Amino acid sequence: MVALCMLFASCNSCSKKVDSVSNDTVIEMVKGVDVNYITGCDISWMGMHYPDVEWRWLECCVDMKDFIDEADTCEVLAVANIFSVIEVLDSTTGAFTSKVILRAHTADTSVMEIKEGLWVGDDPMNEYNPMNIDFPHAWVRMMEANCVKPHSKHCVLRKEVGPKAGVDPIYIFGNQSAQVYVMSNNGDVTTHNPVFPKDINYVEKDVNYDGTVYGPRNTRIGCPLGEWP
Repeated sequence: MVALCMLFASCNSCSKKVDSVSNDTVIEMVKGVDVNYITGCDISWMGMHYPDVEWRWLECCVDMKDFIDEADTCEVLAVANIFSVIEVLDSTTGAFTSKVILRAHTADTSVMEIKEGLWVGDDPMNEYNPMNIDFPHAWVRMMEANCVKPHSKHCVLRKEVGPKAGVDPIYIFGNQSAQVYVMSNNGDVTTHNPVFPKDINYVEKDVNYDGTVYGPRNTRIGCPLGEWP
């Protein structure tokens, strides 16, 4: 299955604001599976199938054909979106059930998995859809930024839970060794995770899996789809 992404960071920051990118440039540089279209369809599917319950859009993960640091253009091979659904069973006692839904797509295939349990590590992104900066523009801004590109084929869009609250969803390009972060609200680019300010001390801690709690394996890594619980 599609590899989901991402990543733990301890890179030196090369924060940079990138000038606006023309749509012609984006169309020329980013091809393959349409991330915007797929995500829109997945969100519409959730709305149609869960109209009366609380559901959350948690991550959008993108697999690319080529390694970022070896590519001049981007060809998207697969897109996966992760959602959670909370259904109240008894309003008096507060009893509820929670499901995690994975919808993954390539150019000619789609798969869906539904598992009972909770997803941790991400805040919902529903209110941010559509993003000010979509994936194609984020990729171009990342490539044009003056920083080292990671040797990775993956990107995840997520609103990560961390010490700094109120941070908009972030596109995270990279792997365990290096990441580039692109803000979805203004396209700013940095190699330091904005959710974890450098002046805040915290303890890196893996999520403890018990078969019912799903999510990133620590506070800054998305869950690879190949390791989907």
